[in-house]
Amino acid sequence: MTRRAVLATTIIALLMAVSLIAACGSSGDESDTSGDSPSASQEFCEKLEKCPAATAQLSISGFDQCEAMFEYFALDVRQCVAAASDCAELVGCLAAFNSGGGDDDDDDNDSGGDPFDDDIPDGYDLGDRLPNFRLTDSNGAEVELYDYAGLVVLLDSSAMWCPPCQQDTPSLETDFYQEYKDTGDGFIVLQLLGEDYGGDTPTTSDLSNWKSKYNLTFPVLADANWQVDRNLGNGYVPHYTTLDQQMVIQRKGNTLYSNHGTIRDLLGID
Repeated sequence: MTRRAVLATTIIALLMAVSLIAACGSSGDESDTSGDSPSASQEFCEKLEKCPAATAQLSISGFDQCEAMFEYFALDVRQCVAAASDCAELVGCLAAFNSGGGDDDDDDNDSGGDPFDDDIPDGYDLGDRLPNFRLTDSNGAEVELYDYAGLVVLLDSSAMWCPPCQQDTPSLETDFYQEYKDTGDGFIVLQLLGEDYGGDTPTTSDLSNWKSKYNLTFPVLADANWQVDRNLGNGYVPHYTTLDQQMVIQRKGNTLYSNHGTIRDLLGID
């Protein structure tokens, strides 16, 4: 079983457990959740919201975006933010995370606590020109990366079974494609789905249904056997890669909203 399949099974099991707890509640007073105590994500994001320098580091524009990406922060980053007493400390907590968008891409097995550094060779890294690839889209047609040469490209490597991928997908359309497609030299999102809900390569019908479900107007492609992602990703999905107009990698990482700054720079948006 692949690591992604194991991860999928684990996530499904956790979701089932959470569902059972939510449905059955508890026999004690702790079943009363009507209090005003904020959740961990609320506490985290409220603290960051009070520090513009910190939110600017993450290229997020509001509380909702912060909550959407909360689960991607490593535990040590969350703990650092919780313990921070001022804005300077908050900025320090986020500095290492923001510099790599969640992945330092060094694969150096160091002790720095990078949650995405797992000694899987990245293949193509920052500054490399990504070779052309050809994948099948939701219409059964073959689409090549270099069809979009001259545009800024955001590649999203995802899986249909992945809850964070499902959560990010609507934002790919509304907050990225629709936001930037008519700006500068032009912009395109290419979503590469490596596996369906059962861990198999998505069919044309799967891709079409996925596009309809999330009202997507950009290409959704089947990345069979993770042929593209295995040369770009770090073993975790979703994984995002921003390419410039010459197909050179300008950013890689596991957080969606951290790509805003790079995309805006490439498109010449102040």
